[in-house]
Amino acid sequence: MQQLLETTLKNVGCHINMCKEEENHIYATYQGEHFTIYYDETSPFITIYDVSWYSAELYDIDNLSLVRQAVNACNRENTSTVLYTIDEKEKCINVHTRQRIVFGSYIPEIEDYLRSRFEDSFRQHHNFYKNMEEIRKEHFSL
Repeated sequence: MQQLLETTLKNVGCHINMCKEEENHIYATYQGEHFTIYYDETSPFITIYDVSWYSAELYDIDNLSLVRQAVNACNRENTSTVLYTIDEKEKCINVHTRQRIVFGSYIPEIEDYLRSRFEDSFRQHHNFYKNMEEIRKEHFSL
């Protein structure tokens, strides 16, 4: 799995970095965005995270509500899951994208397949910001 994943990432134009401290993790940069990929040699699945591409102050209640609504809207629209985490120490909310996908040599045109997964994360960025704007307009026009 690791060799196929590394080769495929390079073929789609990713810069990759293996994490020696964490087994089964690959850090990949695709079109300037940083992804973390988890794999297991015994599983046909990989998980792709696009971590913290949006961050906001935790105690801005209005914005927190907008984030929650935008995340929910995104998850109705696309295949990537958008989620948020709360960092109490930094007092912020961070938005991430996660995909759990089948990955193996049996997938035809595997480079296009992986590229499409990265692109799906970018679509979710766009959807999130679009939803935030729509919800903000609706919220403040009341």
